Amino acid sequence: HFAETLLALRQAPQVVIGVLDGIVRAGGVGLAASADILLATQRTTFGLPEINLGLLPAMVMPFLLERMPPQKVRRWMMLGPSIEAQAALQWGLIDDVVEDPSGLEKRLKRELRQLLRAHPRAVADLKELSQQIASESLSQGLQRGAEYTSQCMSRGEIVSGIQSFLEGVPLPWFVRYRPKGK
Repeated sequence: HFAETLLALRQAPQVVIGVLDGIVRAGGVGLAASADILLATQRTTFGLPEINLGLLPAMVMPFLLERMPPQKVRRWMMLGPSIEAQAALQWGLIDDVVEDPSGLEKRLKRELRQLLRAHPRAVADLKELSQQIASESLSQGLQRGAEYTSQCMSRGEIVSGIQSFLEGVPLPWFVRYRPKGK
């Protein structure tokens, strides 16, 4: 069930944002790594102590390898140490570090403002296409990207969205997320 939960988070058509403040260990690292965006405070630490018990964080590993260089993942799993937020940021586990919980809230709001500008279907398309292309050769990925773009250019809503953008007209989905009075 845990593996299914991680996969469901990773494959959700919506953006999954992890907001971390404190100790994140073992399966919690997997829950975090399965998110699309991870924000953490300076005091957040991450640990994979499984090897000390004769186990491997095997269900967490695919998500870590997607976010981090393989050598960093192996070293972390072999040694089992806790790593601090700055190291997690440098290694690619998390996307941003802020000083404290109030900074975390501000950063989350900024991320959400940007994310809410995306076309409602584009995030799901991005997640699906990037997953497919990640395991393909460069030429296969380019071919898949060209096919996707061609399909998009045949959709009336995309073409009218591009036209609106070029004319300086706000896109329809932008209006839904503007604060009242702005």
